[in-house]
Amino acid sequence: MSVEKRGDVAIVTVFCKLCDATITVEVPLNLVENASHFPVEYAAIHGAPAHGLTLYFDRQFNLRGTEIIRNIQVAESDATTKLVPKKIASIPPMAVSLGMISKKEFKLLQQCDGKRSVLEISKKVGMPPAEVEEACRQLQSRKILKLDEK
Repeated sequence: MSVEKRGDVAIVTVFCKLCDATITVEVPLNLVENASHFPVEYAAIHGAPAHGLTLYFDRQFNLRGTEIIRNIQVAESDATTKLVPKKIASIPPMAVSLGMISKKEFKLLQQCDGKRSVLEISKKVGMPPAEVEEACRQLQSRKILKLDEK
């Protein structure tokens, strides 16, 4: 477990025993700075099927413990089910090696054919819909794909 402060967030690296993987979570610093009681809890939802970790922080933003959340149902918003991403720029695999795009973004781009919704893509790649939507919005801001509504 590690916590590194960068700007207005803390980058928390923690091991999830349920999925047997190390995950990285960005936690807003103001969560602890503005807290009225301690420890402060923060839920990090990840994986497929969706599960999470509750992270507990003290006043100094030290991670004091974690707890697994097994039974989670993530409600899909209407926006997520209606958004259809379409690739508008061709990105070669070398772009990942050069650091121009992440492996996750490249994997998502392979599914963005203008026919599948964000929800369908999330099921295909095994990521939560909100995470896919956020990645698509970032790719849209970089003019790599376009988001249309059904």
